[in-house]
Amino acid sequence: MVRTLADRPHPPVRRRYRPAMALRDVELVEEVPPEPGPTGRDDVRPPWRRHPRRTAAVAAVLVVAVAAAVGLELRTRADDAARVSALRAVPGVLGPVDPALPVARRLTADDAAGQVLAMALLHGVRAGGVTVTGGQDGSRGVVVGVDLGTGAEVWRTALPARGHEGDVELAHVWCTASQEDVTASRQGRRHPVEDGLVGCVSTWRPRVDDAAVLDGTTDVPTLFAVDPVDGRARQVAELPAGASTTRVDDGWVVVSAADGPVVVEHRGDDGASRWRTVLEGARSAPPPWSGPVVGRGAVLVTTPDDGAWLLGLSDGSVARRLPDARGTGGLVLPGGDVVVAERGQGEGPGVLHRADGTSDDLDGEVLVPVEVDDGSLGDVLLTSRGSLSVTLRRPDGAVVWRADAPLTQAMVVDGTVVGVTAGEVVRLDGDDGATRWRARRPLVDPYPYLLTDGAVVMLATTGGVDAWTFDGEPAWAGRPDRTSAEPRLRAVAPDPSPPPVGEEAPLDVFWAVTPDGRLLAQVAEQLLVLG
Repeated sequence: MVRTLADRPHPPVRRRYRPAMALRDVELVEEVPPEPGPTGRDDVRPPWRRHPRRTAAVAAVLVVAVAAAVGLELRTRADDAARVSALRAVPGVLGPVDPALPVARRLTADDAAGQVLAMALLHGVRAGGVTVTGGQDGSRGVVVGVDLGTGAEVWRTALPARGHEGDVELAHVWCTASQEDVTASRQGRRHPVEDGLVGCVSTWRPRVDDAAVLDGTTDVPTLFAVDPVDGRARQVAELPAGASTTRVDDGWVVVSAADGPVVVEHRGDDGASRWRTVLEGARSAPPPWSGPVVGRGAVLVTTPDDGAWLLGLSDGSVARRLPDARGTGGLVLPGGDVVVAERGQGEGPGVLHRADGTSDDLDGEVLVPVEVDDGSLGDVLLTSRGSLSVTLRRPDGAVVWRADAPLTQAMVVDGTVVGVTAGEVVRLDGDDGATRWRARRPLVDPYPYLLTDGAVVMLATTGGVDAWTFDGEPAWAGRPDRTSAEPRLRAVAPDPSPPPVGEEAPLDVFWAVTPDGRLLAQVAEQLLVLG
């Protein structure tokens, strides 16, 4: 037997290091012979065959690990699908958008039927299985029920003229869904579906050469209630010139001042007056394009010079007068608080007027329009301080957090705030405002269109559309194709770089959303309904 160092009775003798002996100074160890195989010869089988029990245990662990990973992936996908499905039920969220941006339908300006369909897609109200829209047939106003699936007219109803023939001319006809709570703390765009009658307005203007016509102060509106099933239209009321209106669930709230006091009235769809309130001390009515704000069972009426009034929607009783409030827009908040903005959301500073009589100028900040709100942060306000920061506030004005992201528009989704700044798309944590991610955005358009289909965040501009995942990764992009025989959008790699100029510049694109949540793109005089 070969003796090893361990068998020596005393430690090995220390030797002086000599390079010439370095390779010969070795230690001998005992070599363990291989175990004999089943036949008595050396076992040359692979390890997993020599140790089947150990191999089976390792395999079982691997199977469990792989199954767990697959299960986690499937569960994550299922959770994502459930989240996307739930988000698509939120007002303002699109249906699924195909990244290839295929064109489902083309509408041209010289196609009369296409014009009606375009109006239905852009401004229609979904009700009774059709989409109801206003239009013009020669000098007469009409309302039309359109099947968006086929593009066919289901019914058409002519509306009576206002005044004597030759004295007035038709300005426009438009239809609207109920606006109750649309401008409350959740201001998202709606894809409205009406259960009952649809409200429509035909507006006529006197044949006069007067600059006042340009701002609508001489326009005379007539209210209609339209049955979406067969198109029957009931005239609700002829209003005085310059009246402003807001559609509610069972009629209209009208503000008017026909050479007298400012009057607020609730007209039912049957034409009857539910209540009528004179605003004592009001000398000027709001402009025609600034209707009363209706939300949380209240009506907020703002005037240019005489303050604002808060009335009860059920009976018209005056709950509060705000003599110092100035503005043309506002919000109705919980508990009777209101915000009055100088020039509407995103355009001027807002002032919070609390129910206890106190007020808060919100640090001079501007209300940020919230395009989509899934309710995950509760009732909140977003305000922006110029080009410096954004602030999340409670309805009473208290600051929750500020972040270095001066948003111009935003969405509240999954407990976070997704918004647009002058040069970025950002996602902020709803609890503390921490930045989840930032991504550069195309700078071609200072007024982009922030959208989502639940799966991605989209930014539509005059230069195209760009999409990011909710984790901030570039997803896809689309640009107008100048080389195509017909206007279309082509899918391209995401690139936030500035677009080319001159002859290589892309065609401008203008975007809209249909009442049923589809994306529309207007390119070179054609309206494209994207699949």
